[in-house]
Amino acid sequence: MRLFSNVDKRANIAFELMANQLGCSEVIAPLERSGSFDGGVMTVRYIEKRRFFSRIYKLHITLALSGHDAPAGEAHWKKGRHWTGNPAVSDWLAGHAQLSGLSSLIDIETASYRRKTSDATATVDLVTLPGCFIWTLVPPMHYFVKLNGKEIDGLRRLLGRYLDINHV
Repeated sequence: MRLFSNVDKRANIAFELMANQLGCSEVIAPLERSGSFDGGVMTVRYIEKRRFFSRIYKLHITLALSGHDAPAGEAHWKKGRHWTGNPAVSDWLAGHAQLSGLSSLIDIETASYRRKTSDATATVDLVTLPGCFIWTLVPPMHYFVKLNGKEIDGLRRLLGRYLDINHV
């Protein structure tokens, strides 16, 4: 029996709950799920950070947005609530109502956008605080930072039929 098997089991239960709420039911790996929507594909997975007295399972969301006229290039989200990087990409992201509103929707640790000229899809990668599972040995506790209804609805709208992917 592994020392952390109970921790892993609880993290898996929390992950399954969250993935189902987001509509990501296709199993890719033990802690990775995917779901197809009208506007693209959402993949959610846990990134495990191991420390001596704790484990943190961070939620990593990848949005593959298809069928839109987003510019090629890269940009990164700065905690100052703005996109930096390629000026054309940053301006497009800042002007996009749903993508620019991500920070007011969910607490973002990091975010990035990339699209190569040859790609038909753009990729937005997010690491968020909501959705994480935290376990500590001292003091002994575990905590699942649940996504609230507004966050779940907002993330689903990014790829659902509610997303106006050509709106800038």
